[in-house]
Amino acid sequence: ATGSLVGWLRSTTGWVLAAAFTTGFVFLIAELVWYRLAAPLLGGSTYTFGLVLAGALLGVGIGGLLYALIGPKTPTPSSFAVTCALEALVLLLPYAAGDEIAHFAFHIANWGRVSFPLLVVSWTVVTAILVFPAAAVAGYQFPMLLSLKGKAAQEVGKDSGEVYAANTLGSIAGSLSGGFVLLPTMTALGLWRAFAVILMILAVVVAVIGRKDRERFVISGVLVAGTCACLFATGPTAVWRHSAIGAGRGQLAADTWNERKYVENELKRAVSAEYEGRESS
Repeated sequence: ATGSLVGWLRSTTGWVLAAAFTTGFVFLIAELVWYRLAAPLLGGSTYTFGLVLAGALLGVGIGGLLYALIGPKTPTPSSFAVTCALEALVLLLPYAAGDEIAHFAFHIANWGRVSFPLLVVSWTVVTAILVFPAAAVAGYQFPMLLSLKGKAAQEVGKDSGEVYAANTLGSIAGSLSGGFVLLPTMTALGLWRAFAVILMILAVVVAVIGRKDRERFVISGVLVAGTCACLFATGPTAVWRHSAIGAGRGQLAADTWNERKYVENELKRAVSAEYEGRESS
């Protein structure tokens, strides 16, 4: 049975469907993490949920459009590996930026003093930084999987159905396991790093499958190396997660670098322990 499974995974059908499941699994977990991490910056409201969802859908749509316009006519496993490695990197870049995003959100929220629509614009900008790049890569990636699975005009319906089914099952598994199990046990930050690692592993496996394409093999390696570097970043601290920026009460204003570090250290000292729940931290 194990040999049959390995053989199936090595086949084009096997690894494409496994990749479709994995990318769906990761993307839905990413949405949960984005919402959890966006709430302290934007507030725990329907605006935050709606903006994360809108950013994800817009990114996926634009990514799919880009593939239709500039995507390769005959994609290879190596080109798909590049998209996985790129998605892992852009997912982790906001993590690596860490509290800088909290400072940015604090200052851009001043637009809200002018008018509420401008406040919503500021929220949209912050959400786009977190969500849009990875969503766009995911949107570009999905039609590539359809193309890799298909054989020109033969069995288009069957191939499309199988890829969509695998991706949908992965999305369902990601949303259920992520929200009820993985997020509370691994924490939002741990899960953020984990799904980037999953994408890196997928990129490496598929790159090995298409290793004859040396140029893209090297590009994937460079992107994976960049993602590994981001894994060692501190990531968001209490400055991001517990400074009440989303409630309009974050005290991050500082005139000098020393004042800024003092404010940050005070916020970090104020949190002696942090626990992740199903609905909040």
